[in-house]
Amino acid sequence: MLTQPAGTVFGYFELLAKAGDVSLLEVEEIRIRSFQDIMTMAGVDYELLVDMFDNTWELFGEIRKAIQNNNLDESLVLN
Repeated sequence: MLTQPAGTVFGYFELLAKAGDVSLLEVEEIRIRSFQDIMTMAGVDYELLVDMFDNTWELFGEIRKAIQNNNLDESLVLN
């Protein structure tokens, strides 16, 4: 059961990388970053979650660089 959500997350980033579209990547990053407002309205202390998102923001940056350099490789998402 636990492998399906993890696979979904990897699949999400894999699809963003394969799309090769920096503007789509930016839209998705903005969308995920906007969850702060939703979490705050729901009473969740977003500051507690920020550290967990650090790797996500780094991965967005790595995918962006790979797209811009036309250097897409499966290991990007796996590392």
